[in-house]
Order: sequence, then structure tokens, then C-alpha cells
Amino acid sequence: MKLVATSRFDRELGRIVKKRMALAKRIEKTLSLFSSNPGHPSLRLHKISHDVYSLSIDMDVRILVYWKDDQVFLLRIGTHEDVY
Repeated sequence: MKLVATSRFDRELGRIVKKRMALAKRIEKTLSLFSSNPGHPSLRLHKISHDVYSLSIDMDVRILVYWKDDQVFLLRIGTHEDVY
């Protein structure tokens, strides 16, 4: 599986890491786990719409992804309130 970050995701990632530096390692670990085992229970992966899914970094921060074939586009990252 190939992870592709959108420009919006990159901007939001920069903002969220700037505010919460400790979150950077957790995001990296979560994305690594997701690419190797998308069904891992700690990701709390669930479908939002047709091909858009949400995965959890922690209880507050989520990543929205668009899944198409063997590519996963990282769409958004932010608090639950921001991305939904």
C-alpha cells in the first residue's frame, strides 16, 4: 500500500505538529502501522463515506484517508471537530 499525502494534509500536519510537538512520533507510528496492518484495532479505522475512512491518532486527533486500489491518499488531519 502506498500512502500519498495531499497538500492540504501537509499543511494541517505542519500546524498540528507545531502546536503539539509530542504528537509527531505518534502520527509517524500510526501511519506506519496503518500501511503494514490497516485492520489493526488500535487504529479504530471506520468508513465515513464511499471510499473515505477515518483512523485515530489518539482520542482527539483523526486522519481522513481516501482509499483507491493500492493507494491511500491522506486527506486531512486534525481534531475530531476539525475534520468532520
